[in-house]
Amino acid sequence: MASPKFHLFLSFLRKLGDLRAAQTCAGDAEDGGDGEQKKHDRERMRQEDHETAVGKGHGLIKGGLQQRPEDEADDHWPGRELEPAHPVAEDAEQDEAEDVEQVLVDGVGADKGEDGHGREDDVLRALSIMLKPASSLCNLRCQYCFYADEAAHREQASYGMMSEDTLEAILKRTLAFAEGSCTIVYQGGEPTLAGLGFFRRAMELEQKWNVNGVAIHHSIQTNGMVLDREWAAFFREHRFLVGLSLDGNRKVHDANRLDPTGQGTFGRVMESLNLLKEYKVEFNVLTVVTRQTVPQIKQIYQFFSRLGVEYQQYIPCLDPLEAVPGKQGYSLDEESYLQFLKNLFDCPAVC
Repeated sequence: MASPKFHLFLSFLRKLGDLRAAQTCAGDAEDGGDGEQKKHDRERMRQEDHETAVGKGHGLIKGGLQQRPEDEADDHWPGRELEPAHPVAEDAEQDEAEDVEQVLVDGVGADKGEDGHGREDDVLRALSIMLKPASSLCNLRCQYCFYADEAAHREQASYGMMSEDTLEAILKRTLAFAEGSCTIVYQGGEPTLAGLGFFRRAMELEQKWNVNGVAIHHSIQTNGMVLDREWAAFFREHRFLVGLSLDGNRKVHDANRLDPTGQGTFGRVMESLNLLKEYKVEFNVLTVVTRQTVPQIKQIYQFFSRLGVEYQQYIPCLDPLEAVPGKQGYSLDEESYLQFLKNLFDCPAVC
């Protein structure tokens, strides 16, 4: 069997780019904002950070979502990363749905010229959007959850479940705008909390509003806690790419991914993984890299390989907002992360 492939989410590079831009803007203010050269430098840095973050040579990137090149066979393409940069829609009242519609009409993600209008020779052929049907709601209490921390710091922690009216409004305008293909990604919180009926209705609405006859692709990132045979059959029927959150073997996974009673969730997630395999659902594994991961990464890689997980994704853990870095039980410092990277990149050769 070919060695499993893995991806590293380098979202922190985007933050580095934002920091650089902020520092440059501050310098402009101090200097009185001197001219086109600094504007050019800022644009160059943003472009370099973007190219580094998405990874050169990994296919065509649209809206932050990795797509298989048309000339490359499905069997040899390592899957699509599940973190589109824009737009993201959570449920609210109808007026907020209309705001989302207007964003789509204005052409979010289109390649625009300096005048702000789309260039005819660079028309966006593939559109990617992310939906959060359950907002920040989740049925786990992971120790390191950055989104729970983020939700706690915003004015409204959760917008609740997305209504059918909002779902239809988004799909209607998205599919009217899309050309060539459209990828719809479901994230959370935990998106499956919206219920299987929500997703079945989404499939019906896609058929209703696919006025341009575009190819529609589906992805979902899930913790796997509610998946059963009915879900697996649905994913298979509609060819969903499923990202399953699994932090490795039982010891590492159960250190941080806990249910509301404080119990580990490894056994339940493994049941879901086996169901996806049984129903031949395309899936990959998303692993959060923590302090516990570092000394175990070779064992984790071997564990995933034995399971037949060909596509592994690793994302570094972040400390809570405004917290002193490195003080959490799961905190990851620079030296530990460097060691993790060295050991992981050695794995295909020695594991």
